[in-house]
Amino acid sequence: MRVAEAVERDSEPEPAAVARLAELLRTARRPVFVAGLEARPADARDALTTLATLSGALLATSTAARGLFAGNPWSIDLPEGFSPPFASELMRDADLVVAWGSTGDAAPLHDGGLIAPETKVVRVDASADASNVHTHADLGLAGDVRATAQAAVDALRTCPRTLLTWRTPQLRRRIARHSQ
Repeated sequence: MRVAEAVERDSEPEPAAVARLAELLRTARRPVFVAGLEARPADARDALTTLATLSGALLATSTAARGLFAGNPWSIDLPEGFSPPFASELMRDADLVVAWGSTGDAAPLHDGGLIAPETKVVRVDASADASNVHTHADLGLAGDVRATAQAAVDALRTCPRTLLTWRTPQLRRRIARHSQ
């Protein structure tokens, strides 16, 4: 089990946990967001898309949220267990994976070999038992997906990232080629 910071369950995220999430997003060079069922409402999707733009993250989904980011040029469709080789390669190259509203724990990411052992994992989940939200994660936030994403957007707008990410024109073209 990975050592993690857990936060009390609440619809509004803990400011200290959001600050830690924002710092991870500011320093990651290859972040990926994996959206689950709790990310399906439009306002949650919009907050996640904005945060992905500010943080340089690629967008993926669990089976429950398949199609959530359809049409977004940074979306790598990632149905669990059926990852196309290109999406799997990108997931293994990620240095930070944030699971948004994915019920269950983050063990399949590491144990299934979908991400590298050194990849940091953050889990945001309102429906999980607060004592389990941090299982197999480096940071666990028990809270609403939209509220947490919006708080992280606000934090990154206050103190933006300065490092380059993997969102390059070349990667965008590769994603477009593989999504056809």
